[in-house]
Amino acid sequence: MMEIVIQSVPFCYGPTSIAIAVGRLLKKRYNCSITAIGKTPSLELLNAEHGIFFQVIEMENIESHLDVLSSADLIITICDFDFAEICKNKFSKTPLVFIDPLLWMWTAIPNIIEKCELYLALEFPGVSEIVSRSYRESLFMIPQIAEFTCTREKEKVKHEKILVNLGGMLSPLGANFLLALAMCEEIIKVVEESKSLISVDIRTSNDIAKKLQKKLPNTSYVNIGSRPNKVFQSELANCEILLSVPGMSIVYESLMAQVPSVFILPLNYSQHLQIKHYRKIFPKLSEIRGDIFDSFYELSAGIEEADGVRFAKEMGEAFSANASDRAKFRKSLKLLLDNKSKISPLEAYCTVDVSGSAKVMDILQNRNLIWDLK
Repeated sequence: MMEIVIQSVPFCYGPTSIAIAVGRLLKKRYNCSITAIGKTPSLELLNAEHGIFFQVIEMENIESHLDVLSSADLIITICDFDFAEICKNKFSKTPLVFIDPLLWMWTAIPNIIEKCELYLALEFPGVSEIVSRSYRESLFMIPQIAEFTCTREKEKVKHEKILVNLGGMLSPLGANFLLALAMCEEIIKVVEESKSLISVDIRTSNDIAKKLQKKLPNTSYVNIGSRPNKVFQSELANCEILLSVPGMSIVYESLMAQVPSVFILPLNYSQHLQIKHYRKIFPKLSEIRGDIFDSFYELSAGIEEADGVRFAKEMGEAFSANASDRAKFRKSLKLLLDNKSKISPLEAYCTVDVSGSAKVMDILQNRNLIWDLK
């Protein structure tokens, strides 16, 4: 039986969703034992997937897990450059697969590619051009990795229920908490005043949810919490409207679910850049644009990531303290929800492929990095 380790960078929920989707298909197709390694907030999602992972380990530091890594036949990391570097330094003979959902953000292919057996970049605008300039046999562009295991049935949709997705929010670079809090406060006010909405579910990581619970109204029509993937996808399938930050996994999940969706303001730098692309991919999307405010603007590409994160957080703090801009946000959202029949599910101008997990399996097998088919 193969021993496989899957680790995801602790940046919100996106990388962990990819790890779970890849792990699910590995477990389904191959005779393998999979160990998942992660940090908060990844652990919340990983621990809920009992059928996939033999064990889930909290990674305080890599030194404490040398036994697990040294016995692995294959290590897969989702976008964790530091982890990848250490693995190749300590376990140079163990094949390492690096899955990168953010190559479109980098100005060049990261140096870690020189040490990886495979570097798999998720398809997104700009990625094909970057890949085409390289002749490395280890580099592949693969479709987006997303899964939606529920079915949206009209008779089960809970009309008048709004689902708010903030993503995991926690990352080594910090959380834009004040912006998330301000948007939630204004969303709740709109629901309070609405005659066609009765409840709002706010979903994020457990630690952020607890902080929001202390700040937001404790009322019967507001539910704040963290949910495992399966439960969240059921809520997504059954809500009337999704309000979401422009992340990545959630966008493709809502596309697959065909849930009427509205993008609210981006919380981090990558989301600032993603919404620009989504306007082109989904020409009819509904959103509250960042460029209508005095204290908020849309960050441009090419900024150093640390600076982009800092600028996004500074804007969040400014927006939170700006009563005029908060009123604009509330007015824009009210206008959208008062005409909610005009809010449509995401519709791409061309076919969007989300079969990346299957492509990962094909490449692993072709490179003889995995065996023991069931």
